[in-house]
Amino acid sequence: MTPLVRLKTLCEFEFVRRVSFASTPMAMREAIRQTDEFQALSDDLRAGTLTTSNLEAFVNELFTHFTRGVRFAHEEAAAAVVILVETHFSKFADELLTGLATLDSAEMPMLTGIARECLRTRTVHVASSTFARVVAPSIERPETISFKMNVPSPRQVQSSTKLKTQINLKPKYAHP
Repeated sequence: MTPLVRLKTLCEFEFVRRVSFASTPMAMREAIRQTDEFQALSDDLRAGTLTTSNLEAFVNELFTHFTRGVRFAHEEAAAAVVILVETHFSKFADELLTGLATLDSAEMPMLTGIARECLRTRTVHVASSTFARVVAPSIERPETISFKMNVPSPRQVQSSTKLKTQINLKPKYAHP
């Protein structure tokens, strides 16, 4: 099955039935992550057979069916794409996550909640992958820098238009 056909299976009743039982965004996020469809799409994205332009076209197609005041029929499919791009760093992923996380929509409350959770997880992932040891070129010994990462809460992300990570560096020199 091709990645584009797999994306379309996210709109099928069988997929929706298996994940829509969840009552919270975190529970639905976990339910989606455990599906075979999600696992296959995740593999396709890592392998490069599924591209961000494919995902963007799919999401744009889904949102052509959005009607104000009516529950968004493709909320689960869109949520699966949001979860897919959680660890995929691209301009589209950034725009999708921040755009949905800042919405307060009665038509798709689970989708916006999942986007906030994915954005929070993504921020923590970036913070944890930052190096804490730097070698200064003019010093023979390495300088250890301890830092504090201020990760915004989902409410702060919701109220901001852009996610801004703040790093406060406080040098502490270590002499072995």
